[in-house]
Amino acid sequence: DTTQGLPLASLTKGNDVIQLMNQAGYDLMTAGNHEFDFGTDAFLKNVSLAQFPVLAANIYKDGKLLLAGTQEETDGCHVIIERKGKKIGFFGLTTTATASATNPEDIQGVTFTDEIETAKAEIGHLEEAGADVVIVVAHMGDTTGGAPCTSEDLANAMTGAYKGKLDAIIDEHSHTQE
Repeated sequence: DTTQGLPLASLTKGNDVIQLMNQAGYDLMTAGNHEFDFGTDAFLKNVSLAQFPVLAANIYKDGKLLLAGTQEETDGCHVIIERKGKKIGFFGLTTTATASATNPEDIQGVTFTDEIETAKAEIGHLEEAGADVVIVVAHMGDTTGGAPCTSEDLANAMTGAYKGKLDAIIDEHSHTQE
């Protein structure tokens, strides 16, 4: 929800916020439901302005990954950032509730796939790519945000072959502090 909310963001449909994030040296971000408040095209323009990866592994448009090919350094799903000799794999998830939490006209043709199944697939991709650590940057929230799948649900679903493979969940959306 970085590109909406304040007059600075509204006046430029989020462009100025992305420029500020570029100057601040952000490493990455994931799409929130309010990234679509100005429409899918405005969101994609903001992604193209970002000098850092924007991740959304579970957002598709017309059957194709929404962010595929929008940035050179990422496939739109995940990225590996190396720090102190460790390969840290990040992937992005956006709540499926976005489909009903924004104006339907702004997201025509956009679909949001299951967060848990997407996470399992992304864990596999990042392991294959050699990630030492796997972190999801999510916009899912907790039960106060009304999300159909919360970050706690995601953590609890990492059982069996996935137990211990998701090292951290960095989440937003609910505006609660833990």
